[in-house]
Amino acid sequence: MTQLSSFTKKSNADEFVNLVKTKGYSPFVKKEGDEEIWYKVRVGPYPSRQEAGEVARTLKKIISGLLLFYRFPARSW
Repeated sequence: MTQLSSFTKKSNADEFVNLVKTKGYSPFVKKEGDEEIWYKVRVGPYPSRQEAGEVARTLKKIISGLLLFYRFPARSW
């Protein structure tokens, strides 16, 4: 699982999802939090740590300013 970004506004997360889709990926949004809600944009899961890392490095090159986190094996974040 690779987390691409997180937002406090769903509209910002949705806009970012649309950007990532134009790059050929299938991102999704995970809503988390109780008092402070965050909308986390992620892609994956991937079958290996290596593949998750490759996706992370590729996305970091094509989307400026992107900070990435990936986890293997995939867990429900």
